[in-house]
Amino acid sequence: MSYDVWTYLFPRDAFSSSEQLAQAILVAQRGVVDFVLDAPVFALIAEPNAESAAWCLSFGTTSEGEEIRRVALRYTLRDRAAIGTVTEVYHNDRSGLYWFNHQSTDVSFVLASVGPYLVGDRDKITCPYPQRRYTDSELRALHDKPEDERTTEEFEAIEDYKNAVQIGLEMFYPGRVDYLQVFHQRSGWVVSDGETNIERAMTIELPHGWHRCVEAELPDDLAALAGAVADDDL
Repeated sequence: MSYDVWTYLFPRDAFSSSEQLAQAILVAQRGVVDFVLDAPVFALIAEPNAESAAWCLSFGTTSEGEEIRRVALRYTLRDRAAIGTVTEVYHNDRSGLYWFNHQSTDVSFVLASVGPYLVGDRDKITCPYPQRRYTDSELRALHDKPEDERTTEEFEAIEDYKNAVQIGLEMFYPGRVDYLQVFHQRSGWVVSDGETNIERAMTIELPHGWHRCVEAELPDDLAALAGAVADDDL
């Protein structure tokens, strides 16, 4: 199964329950025009377990074609006092595009990747990753090098590399974070009803055929990197 999705992560100690997180979202999004859709919006929440370091969140709606702008979500989730540290993750294993945006009161870290190529806060990376010792042009040359002539380190750099999300998770969420599990939840929390401000987040069984509603537009850094890779301009 392949994914082309946006998810949001929060430290496991930031909330004590799914209801508390859902209620924080409900309160934070009030007055954010770009968050309100014509159909109800529900929060998909995967709680951390003994092995997980994070709460995982995404958004859905019952109406196809409805989209919440990422800029509205960023404003809602990061800049409101009710919600502190938040990490925005884009995962596209169909085309190998990944984006990791971690923001807190004292840390800002943004990293994008296409294949082994990285762009963003590369100088802030604190964990090891196989392609670290190579420049982009050297990685490009390794792709053209006969496989039987590559060293073990060269092979790992272009075949067993770490993408932006893997690197970011290792830095900020040590432990197992299966953020894709959020798309397999059977229930969610209504955080906007499309008409009036609701007072409390309400849990519901997810309707059949619900739709993801975060816009698909790529961040500028990732779009530029994807274009450079496609044009062989690294």
